[in-house]
Amino acid sequence: MATMSVTPVKSGALRAGSSKSVASRGTAAASAPSSDSAATPTISLNSRKSAVNCSTVPREREWPKGFIPPTAPIKPVRGSMGSENPANAIELTEEAISQLPEHERKRIRNTISARLSRARKEARVQALEEEYQVLSEKLEMTEQQYNEAMVRIRELEEQLRWSQ
Repeated sequence: MATMSVTPVKSGALRAGSSKSVASRGTAAASAPSSDSAATPTISLNSRKSAVNCSTVPREREWPKGFIPPTAPIKPVRGSMGSENPANAIELTEEAISQLPEHERKRIRNTISARLSRARKEARVQALEEEYQVLSEKLEMTEQQYNEAMVRIRELEEQLRWSQ
């Protein structure tokens, strides 16, 4: 099985290095450096339904660790005597998928969509956690500045009372 590099597409869809990729039906933007095909792609935090709008967090993140990339092979449905043989995995090419029955094509599209959705959700959670950290640090710093200003105000008020 040939490895596929993932590059960004204008519409924000995933597209593998091969122009005949089924992964292009996804809605998350993913990209990887062309010099290193094993590098993890990135995923956009924004989708049609939701968006992360924070100036402190980038809109695109690295693909979450432990999540299957959308271009990974898809295992066929196992029967009662099925095996875990990875050689049976379906490559994500239009040619291979167009020869499958409609219900299999639908299952593959759904699998890719689910992978993207889970990865986007995890990336969104990570972005929100980072945003929480940044905002917590800002709040702590602001509270410290406020407390220092209040101490200074009390000192000045005390000086004012003694000077009158």
